[in-house]
Amino acid sequence: MVLLHDDRVPPAVLMNQQEQQQQLLRDQQEQLLHEQQEQLRHEQQRQQAMRDQQQQQQQPPRNNLGEVVEPQVNAVGNCKLPAFWRGNPELYFFQVESLFHIHHVINDATKYHMVVAMLDPESITEVSDIIRAPPREDKYNTLKETLLRRLTDPPDVQLHQLLTGVELGDKRPSQLMLHMRTLAGSRVSDDILRVRWLDLLPEQTRRLLLLIRNQSLDELAAVADEAHDMGPSVMSAGYRPQQPTSAPSLSFTAGSPDPVTQELAELRLAIVQLTAITRESLQSGRSSDHRSNNHRSNNPRSRSRSRGRQESRPRAATPGPGTRQSICWYHSRYGEDAKNCPGENICAYSSLKLSKN
Repeated sequence: MVLLHDDRVPPAVLMNQQEQQQQLLRDQQEQLLHEQQEQLRHEQQRQQAMRDQQQQQQQPPRNNLGEVVEPQVNAVGNCKLPAFWRGNPELYFFQVESLFHIHHVINDATKYHMVVAMLDPESITEVSDIIRAPPREDKYNTLKETLLRRLTDPPDVQLHQLLTGVELGDKRPSQLMLHMRTLAGSRVSDDILRVRWLDLLPEQTRRLLLLIRNQSLDELAAVADEAHDMGPSVMSAGYRPQQPTSAPSLSFTAGSPDPVTQELAELRLAIVQLTAITRESLQSGRSSDHRSNNHRSNNPRSRSRSRGRQESRPRAATPGPGTRQSICWYHSRYGEDAKNCPGENICAYSSLKLSKN
């Protein structure tokens, strides 16, 4: 509404028209502000409804008494715990908490009662005070910490067992190492653990490992397992002490190595051969060898050909003490391409080659 100034309009009328125009503008502004407020209120209500819905989805469902109900553990069969392991409760709770995580068991009372149901009579007796009067809150952690404290040996007892009450028995060397590490924890250095572990191994295995003692404990345990699996016969074949001989060609002279040096060289060679044989067997696979042997044993013609090839093939003798008539494993396998020969005082490959020429 546009007002035009006219000298013929009385001033009072003109003022009234201006007031009406201003009032109209104010009414329009108020209406626009009211509409904006309504839109803002509706948006706030919508956002609040979304937040409430998200909270309801995040919260676990409750029963008529207001108690939390977990659908995943409503049926106990969905989360079956193993029987309590009294011999090592720490590892037991590692396993139990993994199961709780998988099945989304988060309620404290549920976890508490599930563990109590798995306890054996002796363990229940140990925590009878907790079971008779469980705390109002944090039931599971209270039960767990009490079981760990009462069923686990103190650190000084574990250390004493490590130093006096451990033996190899029917375990593999790596299993013995793992058991000793569990007892030692962080209180014993690897150097002390290495010395104690080596003392518990058989004599031949210990001799073998002393020559590679700069390796890590895990590497030593792997070599010890291979030697343990091969048995004492293989170890004794790789290492034979020096025997006296009356042959003139084998007598020690001023330029010959003394018996201790010779024995040490033979032991080093046995280790090299044992390591190479182990690596080869792991790479080729024992299963393929087993199948090929079965095939040859079931085929008489194949057996005859195999015997013919074996008789025509030069055999690599195991190096004996004080003799150079044997060829090392590397030359027997790779011939002139061998690079790790232990030397002419052990291997006779060079001298045999010259004699043939």
